[in-house]
Amino acid sequence: MTIESTSSWRFFDAHQWREQVLASSAQTAITECSKQIAKSQEQWNLFTDIAPDILQQAAALDELPESERGVLHGVPVVIKDENDVTGFITGYGTKANKTVAESDSLTVARLRAAGAIIIGKTTMPALGAFPFTESDAYGITRNPLNPAYTPGGSSGGSAVAVAGGLVPLALGGDGGGSIRIPADRCGIFGLKPTRNLVSAAPKKHLWFKLGSAGPLARSMRDIALATEVIAGLSPTTLTRYLAQNLADNSDSSKPLANLRVGLVTKPTSPLARLHTEHLSAATAVAAQLRALGAQVVPVKRALPDPTMIFLVQFFAGLRETIAGLEDKAKLEKLHHNTARLGFFAKGKVLRWSLQAAQKYADKLQAKFADFDLLLTPTTAGRPATVGSLQKRGGFFGAVLRAIPSVAYTVPANVSGHAALALPAGIAKDGLPLSVQLIAINGRKKFRALLSGVKLTEVAETVTDSGREREKAQESEVITEAATTAEAEAMLCWVGSHLENYCEL
Repeated sequence: MTIESTSSWRFFDAHQWREQVLASSAQTAITECSKQIAKSQEQWNLFTDIAPDILQQAAALDELPESERGVLHGVPVVIKDENDVTGFITGYGTKANKTVAESDSLTVARLRAAGAIIIGKTTMPALGAFPFTESDAYGITRNPLNPAYTPGGSSGGSAVAVAGGLVPLALGGDGGGSIRIPADRCGIFGLKPTRNLVSAAPKKHLWFKLGSAGPLARSMRDIALATEVIAGLSPTTLTRYLAQNLADNSDSSKPLANLRVGLVTKPTSPLARLHTEHLSAATAVAAQLRALGAQVVPVKRALPDPTMIFLVQFFAGLRETIAGLEDKAKLEKLHHNTARLGFFAKGKVLRWSLQAAQKYADKLQAKFADFDLLLTPTTAGRPATVGSLQKRGGFFGAVLRAIPSVAYTVPANVSGHAALALPAGIAKDGLPLSVQLIAINGRKKFRALLSGVKLTEVAETVTDSGREREKAQESEVITEAATTAEAEAMLCWVGSHLENYCEL
């Protein structure tokens, strides 16, 4: 294998990074990553902590025999500040905790066991409450595509690390869109896995039934591999399942002929207004799916509104996190009254919400029983400029400003369905567009996707049209799409885990 110049490594996905590590060394690779850390932190402010031992981690990996080198051998990964990492404080985007974690969370331990090098912990808004990565404790995190804009949130620091070329892979968490929204804002891939697929251990849950840890990445195949790792699945599950399902239909000119997709563009929240370019992006992706043989049917109705179910678990999760903080006096002003505002989110009301979430999932599946997937915009509005949480209006003002970001993402958190943010071109403002795919009835019928599916071909086509628009405007914004094989691999994993792990 030819060893690439280390200056080009920052554009690799995790698979390519590992290949280059095997051809050279983990120390060579991580030295290149180290060069980018200080510059990236100065430009975008994405870290809460940086690991002091990354070169030692790399050296230890280089000592391993080939047979013990994992699927993420030498791959640098960053971790959102709500996950325990040995030697670091878990601050939830605040400086209200003091105790250093003595062990990794299960997801981080699995990443390490697969050979990942943990670079550091990334910024999030305090408590992960909003889709803007800003806090009193760590300041404003900026979008690497345009620093005047937010990268979204709450996994904003993780998204910036991937989109900015610092690492190929990041761990986020999604309780209301917190992986998919920053993936949307930064032009990368982000997956909220099916409920209960990824363990929250040592914690009992992430916002009760709403949340899950999940990956952000620059390629679809990295999304698939990372999710296998953090879910504790065999690293051959995806490849084996893919081979089985591609064999029968490899010559099909219409690989999605058995796929039924519902195009839902009406926002769930009546307070959200869909931006015309977001509608155009969803329509363009729908057209490409049709070209591959899928049956795409526009749906006039919105997804059922789960706001009340969501708010109970949202406040209950915030109250629980606040109760566990060691120095509540250091919690930022925006959240001084959050626990009191959520006084109702306990006891019978919380039990109602947990039961209602399952009923909502049943209702959603019944209402959209004719479809295997739902295709929606990922967000309703364009990215906000930085400083959204510093504006007037306090907590409820921030909630109102969050609505355009969460109008399409919250339903999958309440229902527990897997949901993916997929890049879908570039808007006139030079920032990315994105669509969301929700695996609404995937338990068996979703297998139809696995027979020669070319989802990234869709992303390439739509992104290319976005490039043409930007070229006409003399824009220098560049986005990259993954290969067809990567898309097939990711979708293979989605189908596999829905088939084997999802009882919806």
